[in-house]
Amino acid sequence: MKKILNMVLIAFLLFGCARARQIEIHADDTLLNQITSDYAYVIDSDTNQVLAEKNADVKMYPASMTKLMTILVAIENLPNLDQTVQITSAMLDGLRESNASVAGFQQNDQPTVLDLLYGSALPSGADASNALAFTVAGSIDGFVEMMNAKAEELDLNNTHFTNATGLHDDNHYSTAKDIASLLHYGIQNSLFAKIFSTASYTTTSLSSAPAGLTLTSSVKNPVNLQNYNIEEMIGAKSGFTYEAGHCLASWERVNGMNIIIVTAHSDSSISATTHIADLSTILEGLRKMQKTTVMNAGDQLKTITYHYLFSQKDVTVMVPQDFAMDAASDASLTVETDLPDQINITNDSQDLSYTLTVLYNSVPIEKLHYTYTVPADHNFFTRILRSIRSLFS
Repeated sequence: MKKILNMVLIAFLLFGCARARQIEIHADDTLLNQITSDYAYVIDSDTNQVLAEKNADVKMYPASMTKLMTILVAIENLPNLDQTVQITSAMLDGLRESNASVAGFQQNDQPTVLDLLYGSALPSGADASNALAFTVAGSIDGFVEMMNAKAEELDLNNTHFTNATGLHDDNHYSTAKDIASLLHYGIQNSLFAKIFSTASYTTTSLSSAPAGLTLTSSVKNPVNLQNYNIEEMIGAKSGFTYEAGHCLASWERVNGMNIIIVTAHSDSSISATTHIADLSTILEGLRKMQKTTVMNAGDQLKTITYHYLFSQKDVTVMVPQDFAMDAASDASLTVETDLPDQINITNDSQDLSYTLTVLYNSVPIEKLHYTYTVPADHNFFTRILRSIRSLFS
């Protein structure tokens, strides 16, 4: 019977635990000491642990990283990927004059929606982006309204779009942090994740290209990657205008860590590869880190003595949930709790708050807050006696 009661008590403890917020520990920004980008944000997509940041909340021009939103809005509003789209002059208007990057679709071509998604993502085709915008909303302006509505929905509070391509406009802006949040949302969508991580794709047959257009990722181009070690990169979207400089939003897996890296304004020279160099530098630092388990749900956390009127009982409190974080490979991670050693049981249940403090090399870096319910004493006789004692008190 005592064992059963202990199990019931533990169940009460675990059932009452509040879910901890996602971890937002900021690591040492030395990861970014050697980069040339003026804006940067590095985050673990699984835990929201911020590993490094540089002017991450400062408004900047996102250039073609804009197309992350273009692709997402199109995916969410065009369920038929085999739907064909007639390329019109309105979709191509002004792109050549603006020196916009294009996938190569010509007027009267009839690519599929899937062709356009890859065309917008891989070679950063403004022609494909505009075609998606017209197909979804009937106009660029209507599509931009949808982009900004989606930004508001995702709490991208420092982001505003004026076009679907990322061509420069003083009122078209974002932040490194907002772009990282956008990419985090995107990779939860399986189609987006597949397109984003693809190196090459051939479209369906077109009137201007009967064998289809071969589309190649502007980031995974071997010419751009020479001399750089970015083997952990799953996918990326680059961007460039003279005002924005070179920008890059990328997704990596490093030592068990699921990483999103956004950098912006690294160089204003169109032929520069400093955005790739910055990614390589950041990855070099991340390789010295790893996903580390700090505690596992169900591990023993502390034993507390429950005091009744005429007896006492030891109850073991278990760790309420798994907890892991990214840390240097040689770091010492420990946990302390302020749970009491003893609790007096009463006629009423008690909501007991406690804190788990995570220590990184003995330095407190995060506090996680939980509560559990200490059950009331249900013994009829001791409840009566306790009530009588309370009256005399």
